[in-house]
Amino acid sequence: MRTLQLALPKTGIAWMFALLTISFNRITIGELAVPALLVGALLAIYPLLAPTQPWLGRAIDRWPLLGRRRAPYLLVAMLGSAAIFPLLPGVAIGLGRGDAGALALGTVLMILFGIGIALIANTYLDLVAQATTEATRAGTFGAAWTAQTAAISLWAWVFGRQMPAFTPETMQALFNLTPLVALATTLPCLFGLEARGRAPAPTAREAAPNAWRVLNSDVSARGFFAFVVLGIIGIFLQDLVLEVLGGRVFGMSVGESTSLQQTWNGAVLLAMLGTTPLVASRPALRLPIATGGAIATSAALLGLAIVAQQALAGLLFPVLIVLGICAGVFTGATVMLMSDMTMPGATGRYLGLWSLAQALGTSAAFLLAGVLHTAFVERAADVRGGYALIFTVEALMMLLSVVALRSARVRNFQARRVAAPAA
Repeated sequence: MRTLQLALPKTGIAWMFALLTISFNRITIGELAVPALLVGALLAIYPLLAPTQPWLGRAIDRWPLLGRRRAPYLLVAMLGSAAIFPLLPGVAIGLGRGDAGALALGTVLMILFGIGIALIANTYLDLVAQATTEATRAGTFGAAWTAQTAAISLWAWVFGRQMPAFTPETMQALFNLTPLVALATTLPCLFGLEARGRAPAPTAREAAPNAWRVLNSDVSARGFFAFVVLGIIGIFLQDLVLEVLGGRVFGMSVGESTSLQQTWNGAVLLAMLGTTPLVASRPALRLPIATGGAIATSAALLGLAIVAQQALAGLLFPVLIVLGICAGVFTGATVMLMSDMTMPGATGRYLGLWSLAQALGTSAAFLLAGVLHTAFVERAADVRGGYALIFTVEALMMLLSVVALRSARVRNFQARRVAAPAA
């Protein structure tokens, strides 16, 4: 029951992330001809607010809500983050007109969204740390990530039904649903996960002040941090451009292009469902499976580059399925490795560090995708070749993540972790 409660908020977060990377990007870039560089830079803002976690953590410790310091704030953060979405259709239309006011409003909304996501990450990681044990934590993280992936595929299907073709009215109606989704997926966390009046141990909020100290002193942490950043870029760089590719190269409508994310995330989900139980029960397999998954993902991305270059419509979905399976294997093992790469007495510090790495990787993926799309698709005669180059860069990032993982000396870190006394 607790695992389900902790997984549900991830599905609400998935709705918000999916709206940004399936609908907002496709409409602004593909339908309204907003430069991808501008859209990517706008979306890159919110992950950079992750370092606000420690200040937010101290604030919520000082002022509990309803006698609790985590679950009520998680609900507030989810609803606050969701509240920006009804305003985004107007921002999209304004960006399409070249309205500087729309850009300013979009920037403010992304800053507010970033603060909301930072508060969500803070309270959510604390809830997981408090509601699980060392033995169950890895499985809970795996279940939460799996739920988020499944939800993205489901939400993509919903988006396609709610907005088969773009009009300002259909976009507004879709984005207006966000606060309701956030409320429904977060309310269950208010019950049974956190004892009233309990003073929680500091966990995720310790991450930012101590992150660079850990990275400076621990070579394995530096290597794993680089691995997470590069892996996130390698997996998610295509998020900004995949639906736009569907429209520009394969002639898909807005509703039809949501099937790309459905296929991709559905394959990721199936692979994670197969991988997560295996690596949860056999920790020794996590490192080789993560490494193999990264290499296989790189190869699949090169296959996607060929499909884009040659406009091979008949191979687009098969290659996306293979890519999703490879990425799901990689993700399932990597999530488990994150729980391994902690030290007794500093679990939250390390988990917070990996959370910061994910934020940095996500921001870099949006920005890099925007730069590449504007440079090699929007400003080039060879549109297909431009997409091929983007996916080739993505494949290179996955290979670089493997190099970083080797430098992380994961097995030595795990042995040191077992030998370390609990604080």
